[in-house]
Amino acid sequence: MRHAFLTMALASTLWMTPAQAKDSLGYSLRDLFTEMEKMAEDVLPLMQSWLDQLRPQLEALGEQVEDWSRYEAPEVLPNGDIIIRKKLGPPEDGQVDL
Repeated sequence: MRHAFLTMALASTLWMTPAQAKDSLGYSLRDLFTEMEKMAEDVLPLMQSWLDQLRPQLEALGEQVEDWSRYEAPEVLPNGDIIIRKKLGPPEDGQVDL
């Protein structure tokens, strides 16, 4: 709830002068940025943990795919499946995958 309030408060201050923002909300932009910095500090360890768990899978995927330029951008289907198609045409190195 605190996050939603801060987001709405920040959005509303973008259309006000700093004096109006402090008077109407009781927060100055400095207060809002301080709160946002605290939230970022709370989220950083969670993101680091997530990246630590994801790193081995990304490394394995990188070993399987030699050249990312040979593939189209990922496409997400309505059922949630993700498809990454190979680009049409011969590969640049002249090799053909069978």
